[in-house]
Amino acid sequence: MTPDFQVAAVRRLLWPDKDAHLKRIAYSASEAADVFGVPVRKVWALLDAGQIRAPRTGRRYFLPGGTILDVLGVKEHPDINDHRDPAVFEVGRVYTRANRTVLFGTSNRVIRGLAESGRLEESEAIGSARYATGADVLRFLDRVDEPLRKSA
Repeated sequence: MTPDFQVAAVRRLLWPDKDAHLKRIAYSASEAADVFGVPVRKVWALLDAGQIRAPRTGRRYFLPGGTILDVLGVKEHPDINDHRDPAVFEVGRVYTRANRTVLFGTSNRVIRGLAESGRLEESEAIGSARYATGADVLRFLDRVDEPLRKSA
């Protein structure tokens, strides 16, 4: 078993500045509807029709910030962070589950479910922290998944 001080040292090396500069990069359908100025049902219809690309987990969509900006036809928006912008999101960094709750604006339970289902890849744990690389997070956000449940 690794002593706690060694685990703490490794964590400081991997995540030196904690969550201080993390910004949200994925948004819900209702948040996107507010930005678009349309009813949330309209956003769901566009998502279901494939006119807006976003990964889906059950009934929940994760709309990447860059996708929302593309739909709006702008490069910047005061309420939306582009997930493709290296100043906002670092591909080479590792992100703990707690980091990903900030990035996705959701609960630890949802992040854990994404990891356990294999939809968001995670690397091995360091101590008690499980992490994913920025590339894993981008891979999740940039794909459109098949529905979780298939009818029999």
